[in-house]
Amino acid sequence: MKRIYINKMEEERIKRYNDKLEYLNQTISNLYEWTEGIDSGKFSESIEMQKQYGIYHAFQLSIEAITDMVAMIVKDVKLIPKDDYFNIEIISNKKIITHALATKLKEANGLRNRIVHDYNGLNNEIAFTRLIDLLKYLKEFMGGVKEWLKKNY
Repeated sequence: MKRIYINKMEEERIKRYNDKLEYLNQTISNLYEWTEGIDSGKFSESIEMQKQYGIYHAFQLSIEAITDMVAMIVKDVKLIPKDDYFNIEIISNKKIITHALATKLKEANGLRNRIVHDYNGLNNEIAFTRLIDLLKYLKEFMGGVKEWLKKNY
């Protein structure tokens, strides 16, 4: 039986998810636009530092939006959110996202941590190459969340 009535709390929760999805979509679109025509060599050698920081910051914000939504989902399936990696594992085990996507999201979160904390220096060529490769998985995550919302709210 499909629920017809959605209480105020559910409406606010759905709005919060949708706001985060919209923000994530815009951030990913910006990343695609800002990185178009740039390869890893050009990124590390001839792109001005301000643009590099902008790209890295947008990636950081997109991962933070994802980990926020992951924690929200964990809470909504009546479990206690823990760290980002564990939360990603939970939603994978609950079949909200695939194990393959979970692996890519963990990789993206790790890259975000390397960018933010600059562990042992950051190789811009490798970081940029991974960032570009991971963008499609951020989009895939959005689709998974939308499907989960349709089924559960």
